[in-house]
Amino acid sequence: MTRRCLRLVVAAVAAALGAGWLATVPAAAAPGTGAGAVLTAAASQPGAPAHPWIAITSLSPTIATPKGKVIVSGIIANPTPDTLQGLSVLLWSSDLALSSRSAMHGYLTAQSSSGLDAQVPGAQLPLPGRVPPHGTEQWTLTLNVSQVGMHKFGVYPLAAQLSSAGVVQDVARAFVPFWPGKRAARTVKPLTVGWVWPLIDTPQQGACPALRSNELAGSVAPDGRLNTLLEAGQSADGRRAAITWAIDPALLSDVSVMRQPYRVSSRGDCSG
Repeated sequence: MTRRCLRLVVAAVAAALGAGWLATVPAAAAPGTGAGAVLTAAASQPGAPAHPWIAITSLSPTIATPKGKVIVSGIIANPTPDTLQGLSVLLWSSDLALSSRSAMHGYLTAQSSSGLDAQVPGAQLPLPGRVPPHGTEQWTLTLNVSQVGMHKFGVYPLAAQLSSAGVVQDVARAFVPFWPGKRAARTVKPLTVGWVWPLIDTPQQGACPALRSNELAGSVAPDGRLNTLLEAGQSADGRRAAITWAIDPALLSDVSVMRQPYRVSSRGDCSG
């Protein structure tokens, strides 16, 4: 798998997972244990007291590389009626990749410190200003990949911790995919993808000798739907993909009839 393909796959997966995270409501974080959900911007749970929360909104670039840096950005929200000050944001990560989907889920949903990450040296941002009541504040920190110690291909934990006067207010968790570059070619095997290429249409033959309609003629004509699918499957890209053709036998039968003069009738009693 090329690096470009890997980026497309990881970006697609991240986007899909991110859409699910956006629908999550953060849990109220106990002091010292923050348990905010990832990439969320929702209110506290019903009945729970309002508390400040933090969210990670973007990573740039979305994939970490050796000796590279990742710009982590987000927001802090203050749903309380009081002005907040003395806030700071700290980044947490790890040199150990998460090895399974269940490990990723467990990291996101942990109600206390998961033990899978640690504070990143130097990745701390004291907020110089204040966050007004019911207001928000943006923040940006730089994740130095070398300081974290990422070295193997995989997905690594990432957390942004919001503290006030040394007390943890909330934690937002996410992930950072890491691509080790050329060295990965020796250890990372590309995924095998199977393509099924369907050629299917509405059957045009019934009990009558004539076809039910002439709609198929437009589909198999140049620039028609079936003709376009056929050309794409027979192209150089189609051959390289080693696609598996899924062709409806009824379609082949209809096209066989249309190779010579044929009749069309829309009547169910075969008249006309």
